[in-house]
Amino acid sequence: MRKILAVLISLLIISACAAAPKWVSNPRSVLDYEEYIIGIGSGGSYQEALSNAQVVLAQQISVKVESVLELNSSSIETQGKEYYSESIQKSNKLTVDQMMKGLTVARQDQEKQTYWVMVTLNKTLMLNSLRGELDKLYSSAEGLYDDGMAFSTQGKVITAIKSLTEAQAILPEFYAKKAFYDNFAPNPYPINGDLTISSLESGIRSILTAIMFETVSGDKQTAKNGSQLPEPVVFKVIYRAKSGDRIPMTGFPVKISYGDNTLIEKGQTDNMGMFRTNVIAIPQSGTRGKVIIRSDAFMLPAYMMKNAEQSVGEAFFTTSETEAITCQLLIKDEKGNRLSKVESSIAKSMVSNNVNVSTVSPLIMKGTVYMVESKIVEGIGKPKHLAKVRVDLEFGVEQTKEILGTISGNGQGMSETNQKDAISRAYDNISINNRELAQMLNSAADKIAAALARVPQKQEKAEPTPQIVKEVPTSTEPEVKTKDKHWFTSEDRLYTSEEFTVRTYKLWARVGKFLSESGSGFNVRAQIMDHEKQVNLAAEYYYKTIPAEINNIKQNDLVFVFHTNKAPENEKQAKTQQWEMVRVTDAKELLNGRVYVSSNEWAPLEAIRVMVK
Repeated sequence: MRKILAVLISLLIISACAAAPKWVSNPRSVLDYEEYIIGIGSGGSYQEALSNAQVVLAQQISVKVESVLELNSSSIETQGKEYYSESIQKSNKLTVDQMMKGLTVARQDQEKQTYWVMVTLNKTLMLNSLRGELDKLYSSAEGLYDDGMAFSTQGKVITAIKSLTEAQAILPEFYAKKAFYDNFAPNPYPINGDLTISSLESGIRSILTAIMFETVSGDKQTAKNGSQLPEPVVFKVIYRAKSGDRIPMTGFPVKISYGDNTLIEKGQTDNMGMFRTNVIAIPQSGTRGKVIIRSDAFMLPAYMMKNAEQSVGEAFFTTSETEAITCQLLIKDEKGNRLSKVESSIAKSMVSNNVNVSTVSPLIMKGTVYMVESKIVEGIGKPKHLAKVRVDLEFGVEQTKEILGTISGNGQGMSETNQKDAISRAYDNISINNRELAQMLNSAADKIAAALARVPQKQEKAEPTPQIVKEVPTSTEPEVKTKDKHWFTSEDRLYTSEEFTVRTYKLWARVGKFLSESGSGFNVRAQIMDHEKQVNLAAEYYYKTIPAEINNIKQNDLVFVFHTNKAPENEKQAKTQQWEMVRVTDAKELLNGRVYVSSNEWAPLEAIRVMVK
C-alpha cells in the first residue's frame, strides 16, 4: 500500500509543476503510517486540492469484490456468484462513501498558485466502527436464517422463505464491509456461526424442492373447443417435511396457466391446501391441452426462480372436433389506414380457435388500433423509443350490424432508431388473449351458427384473401404433392418419442409420412412411415408443421429447428436427419430473422418449422 501511495504522490507532484511542501514527500514526518490512511492532493484552488486528496484516499480503501473468498465456493452456481458480486459491488461503493465521511484534513499549504492538502482516516476508529456494524449485520442475518430453518421444519414455508430471503438481502452489505475490515485489520473478521452464502442457498433450495403439487381431480377431460371443461380441475399443494410428514399448504399463493404459459388465474389454496380452477378448453397442440399449477409465493432473485418453478402440477384435456367457421377481418389505425400486419397476427389467433379468414363470410371482426403511449426512455446504453398500442375488436354480423362480442389486445415495441420503428414493432407485437377469444366465440355459438346457415354453401367455403393467406399460412392447407421450402408436403409429420413438458429444454424429432390415425381422446395414435428407416411405426406425439415466418412465430411457441442450426440443403437432409423440438424463449430479434430457443442458442427462421393444426 505504501508503494501505491508513493506512486500517487509522485504523479501529483509532477502534475503540479510547482515546488511541494516538505511534508508531501515525507508524510511520516507528520503522521504515523500505521495509525492513519493518508491521501495527498494538489490543485489550483483549495477545493480542487481537497477533492484530489479525497480521490487518493478513496482509491486506497476501495476493495475488489474478488477478495470476497466466500464467492469462490464451488457450491455457488455462476449466476449466483454474479448476483452476489453485483450486490456486493453496490454495497462496496456505499461503504466507501460512508468511510469517507470520517476523514479529516491534517495539513494544508499553498506554494505560489498551487494548494496542497493532506486528508487522513484513523484506521483504529474505522475498524472499531466496522466491527460493530459487522456484529449487528451478522447477528441479524443469522437470526433470520435460524428462524427460517425452524419455520421450515414446522411446515411454515412462506414465513421460512421470507426469513431466508431477508437474510440473503443482508449478506451483500455484510461481505462488502467484511472485505474492508479484512483489508486493514491484523486478522480477518471471524465468522463463528453456521450462516454462509452456501448454507443460505442450500436452505432455500431444500425448502423449494420439498413443495409438491398434486392433481386431485379434473385430469383427462374432454370438451368442445372454447367451452368450459365439465368439471373444475383441482390441485393440492403439499410440503414434505424432513420428518416425512405431508403438510397441506394453507393459503399458499399459486398461479394457473396453460401449457404455453398463458395465464389462467392466480389465487391461494384453501384450508385443505386445495385450489380449484374452471378451465376453458383451449388446446396448445392439435386437440390436446394442459393446465399447469406453479408457486406464486416468493420474491426470489432471478437466478433462483428456476428452483421455485421446477415443481409443478399438471392436468391434461382434449377438445372435440368442431366445424370451422369463417369470418372477415378488417383492422385499421386511427386515420383509417388498413393494417395488414396486425390482421395477420390476429388471424393467427383466430385460426388457432378454428376460425378461418374469408372475404365473403357474413361474420366480420372489425378493429381499430390506438396509440396508448409514445415516449423516449433512458436506460443502460442509448435512449430507446417506446411505443404502446391497443386494438379494440368488435365481432358481429355484417348485414344486421349485430355485435356478438368484443375483445381487446395490446402491443409494445422499443427501438434505438426512431419512434416510427418503435410503433411498427408495437404493431408486430399486438396479440389478443386466446382464452378470451375462445370464450367470446363459445358464448355466441348459436348466433354464429344461425348467421352462417343463412349463407349459400358456395360462400361458406370461400377461400381467404390472398393477403391473409400469404401472411398467415396456417389458414390454408397445401396440396399433398406441393413441397415447401424444406421439401415437406402436407403428408409429412415431425414426431417425438415423448411429450415436451415445462421441464423439457430439447427433444429430438424425426420426419415421417402420415398414413392413418386411430383412437380418440388421450389414446390417439398415428401410423407413421419413418423416411430414413423406411419402417411403419405408431406415434403418440406427432406434429404437422410449416416453415417459420416473421408473422407465424412468437415467444413461448414450441418449434422445430434443423439440427445443424441452418436450413437443410436438400430434401434428403430435411427428411432423414433430425430436428430439435424446442421452445422460443426470446423473440426480440424476430425482425432480424432469428429467435432464441430453450437449447440455449439463436436459431435462424430459415431453419425453423412451426406447428399448425
